[in-house]
Amino acid sequence: MKIDFDKITNDRWIKVARALEANGYCATAAANALGWHRQQIYDVVHRLKRHGLIQKDVIVSGYVGTQARTGGLRLGKITEVSREYDLAFQMWLVKQVPEEASLADLLLSMAYDVYMDEVEEKARKAA
Repeated sequence: MKIDFDKITNDRWIKVARALEANGYCATAAANALGWHRQQIYDVVHRLKRHGLIQKDVIVSGYVGTQARTGGLRLGKITEVSREYDLAFQMWLVKQVPEEASLADLLLSMAYDVYMDEVEEKARKAA
């Protein structure tokens, strides 16, 4: 279950949930399908998550990009930053990237592993 349609009673929320599901959970595509602004989709998604009507781990694409556009997140330039590290580290880093993947894929995967460890640790402490 990604979205609990049976429990959504607000018509606006149902429209957004259906548009998200039909458009691969892409906020931009859902907004275009409904003729809305993307921020309106994010607002409803936030409410759906807060009320437990959509899984909290469902990723509605576009959040990072939106944060970057609004100045809430600096994306940076990986290749420029990597030059600041010694050659041995750079060579090691390149060897870690799986075939047909990018350095960004690797770094985000590593960050996600750390994030999941933190989530699991919080859950253990709460139990």
